[in-house]
Amino acid sequence: RKPIDIEGACLYEFKDGLVSRHDVVYDGLELARQIKALPRSERMAVLMQRLMVKLPGGG
Repeated sequence: RKPIDIEGACLYEFKDGLVSRHDVVYDGLELARQIKALPRSERMAVLMQRLMVKLPGGG
């Protein structure tokens, strides 16, 4: 197994001195790439170019 390394942030909103909202924000695309659910961006560019050639009117 390989560790996953992503950056993120926790955002808190307070109301009357209490936490009224808590959001977690992170780069979901980077997470998907690290767990191999999506290819790396360089590979993605090649796949998109191939797809464009196959589409009607794509060249």
